[in-house]
Amino acid sequence: MRYLFILMLLATLATSHARAQPYVSAGAAWTQDSDIFLLPAVGWRFGRHVAIEAAWFDPGEVSSAFRETSSGPGFVNVTSTTQEIRGARLSLLGAVPLGEAFSLLGSVSAYRLKGDQREVDTLTLSPPAVTTPAVTTTGERSTSGSGTVAGLGIGAAYRSGAIEFRAMLDWTQGKDDFFGAGQDLDSIRMTSFSIGYTF
Repeated sequence: MRYLFILMLLATLATSHARAQPYVSAGAAWTQDSDIFLLPAVGWRFGRHVAIEAAWFDPGEVSSAFRETSSGPGFVNVTSTTQEIRGARLSLLGAVPLGEAFSLLGSVSAYRLKGDQREVDTLTLSPPAVTTPAVTTTGERSTSGSGTVAGLGIGAAYRSGAIEFRAMLDWTQGKDDFFGAGQDLDSIRMTSFSIGYTF
């Protein structure tokens, strides 16, 4: 929660003397391991240099299914693990105008995330006798977690009247023991392209 407090404090100081202009945006985004997903957002722009933005973040699977194999006399066990997350993002954006239309962007964000982890064990028993068929069994374990992580972003924007086109690269920190039982959430790298409208 300290990330949210710091972010809101910075936003209050940065926008205390400017009139807010509300905007909405929608974009396509993906992480290093996810498919493309929708990134909707609403925000308030304070002049040309500062904005506050809230977005819904739902990449689904963020960690590629990884496999761990253990074996011994007469058996092979394979554990496959997948992780999925979703949540909200609150960002403070700063802009450096490059002329009337283009701007360079930087952001500091707090992500409030919930996640699920699924582990599937596939155990194959191979009897010593060649004529005896192998026996395969499966088992599944699920855990969940939640927490707040910080993020940084860089990007660029092109604005024409009330319409803005934006490209961003974002990174979040990882979080130890996010899913419990020593299961961590890795850092996330996200690329996004969006279009917004300022009222």
